[in-house]
Amino acid sequence: AAVPQLVSPETGLLTYPAWLLMLEREYYLAWRANRSLSILIFSVECPQATRLGVRIIDGPVKEFLSLIMKTKRKYDVLGHYKDGLFAMILPQTTVSGAKSIARRMLKSLEAKSNPFNAAPLSCSFGAADVRNDGRTLSMVLMAAEQARKTAEEVGPKILTYRDLLIDKTPQEQELFRQQCILGNLNHSVYGSLVEGLKKELSCQDTGVFRLPIFQHFLQHDYRRALRENQSLSTLSISIDVQDGTLDSQRQNSIKRSILSYIARIKRRTDVLSEYYNGQFILILPDTPVSGANHLARRINEMVEHGKALISDGSCEAKLTFATLDAVSNYEVLLGETSVQ
Repeated sequence: AAVPQLVSPETGLLTYPAWLLMLEREYYLAWRANRSLSILIFSVECPQATRLGVRIIDGPVKEFLSLIMKTKRKYDVLGHYKDGLFAMILPQTTVSGAKSIARRMLKSLEAKSNPFNAAPLSCSFGAADVRNDGRTLSMVLMAAEQARKTAEEVGPKILTYRDLLIDKTPQEQELFRQQCILGNLNHSVYGSLVEGLKKELSCQDTGVFRLPIFQHFLQHDYRRALRENQSLSTLSISIDVQDGTLDSQRQNSIKRSILSYIARIKRRTDVLSEYYNGQFILILPDTPVSGANHLARRINEMVEHGKALISDGSCEAKLTFATLDAVSNYEVLLGETSVQ
């Protein structure tokens, strides 16, 4: 089931902040594993529908977006972008691959009948290489935006950021980049959008993601790991505060201290969330079970030595861990499975 905070009720696509959240994680995954990653920003408009007063997301536009959802790879991430645009994250895809995907989208659009007197939809696409078209994620977004804008105003309908630089000298390329950066300083706002969404998705008592967010990321990571033959494991954690005299508020405070420590040492790509039966769980992409076991030992050693900042007199916390291969145990992980 879709997570309401992540999905637009109007289209069923990820909201702009949710798409940015996924992009941030995919960005770190690509850098860590030295894999390709591209983004595709595009517009979909029905000029005749607009003249008739029909809302931009209604009718053929919505049908086209539904078609993209059905035909894209399962681990590609389609969502809303700002200013009425749409965007797709394409893991393990070069910009050449992104252009091929955009061409297929245009081809399906041309073959699709339009209820508004067969008036065609108007689309323009801009692609950027996340690892090579900008020094920061904000600059990469700017690059894809600039490519799409040029595709819309000048043509052709599909452009990459590199296409804009082909006929320029190195000095002209640098000047062009600087002009684009100066005109897009508002990109810095994306960080606050992501952090705001993370806070909304987290439990107030523990500070970690709620269970539905675990299910969302597990499904996404499972689809990619299965298709690309990548490792994926989970680490379940049960925290038992061994002092019956403490009230629930103090016990929660101790648990939160431990979880805060785990959040500090985990990788940016790992997802820490609540799990069933009062437990917690980490999703560990690109990690075999042996790696999950190593992390469990590290966490346990740090807690035993008091480095997780949980010392409180005679109070002790006992941690119990369970690791699973998430690919072969996907259905089990989505059910109510307790740590053994």
